[in-house]
Amino acid sequence: AAIGAIAIFRFPHLHDGVERKVEPRRDPIVWRKEYRYYYLLNLLDGVRQQIFFSFGLWVLVNRFKLGVEDISLLLMAVTFIGVVSSAYVGRLIDRLGERRILQAINIGYVIALGGYALSGQMYLACIFYVIYSFISQFSTIGASTYLRKIAVPEEIAPSLAMGVTILHATAVVVPVVAGIILNFVGYQIPFFIACLAALVMVGVTRKLDPQAQRTAARVALDESRVTSAPGVQPVAVDEGAAS
Repeated sequence: AAIGAIAIFRFPHLHDGVERKVEPRRDPIVWRKEYRYYYLLNLLDGVRQQIFFSFGLWVLVNRFKLGVEDISLLLMAVTFIGVVSSAYVGRLIDRLGERRILQAINIGYVIALGGYALSGQMYLACIFYVIYSFISQFSTIGASTYLRKIAVPEEIAPSLAMGVTILHATAVVVPVVAGIILNFVGYQIPFFIACLAALVMVGVTRKLDPQAQRTAARVALDESRVTSAPGVQPVAVDEGAAS
């Protein structure tokens, strides 16, 4: 495998049979005040996500004694539901908007995480696990579509990279802190912290207004697209009336 990887790495870059030297493109990450809600959504989403995915299965195995077969069936069910429903949810985001969908998703998080922490029955815990895992794949979709509506195209990829950087930072810090809390006070408290993150996200999503929160560059771009669209005629100014 190592030899194969080295061989692939050394493959020449060919264009129409001619070798070309290609410099890897690295877009710098973007940090702008105008994108603060997108960054905050990623931060809160990362906190909640890392707590659940670090300790969700741990609770099922250690608290409810689920075996390998049970966990495998549970993960297969989550994957199947996600594959079947992803297209429908994407269309729902387009129709209802990011704010409504993200609010509904985070209310669902509060219910699922609270139920997961308080549930004393294995079947209820599994149901809450499926609910959480189902809706978790759509929160990042809503945040990214919001960013695409307020940012100019050349800043979308660097801003998405900034969001991923925030998620990676939470992946380093949150599991360690949550693990310490879990060892001292029990597994319920980290899940209540994740509930709190979801509640804060509900408040943040209420402030989302892609039309009003577009950057100045995006407003100018949208206006130029409207004026250059087919069928749009420039307004003639009557010089005599103007004078």
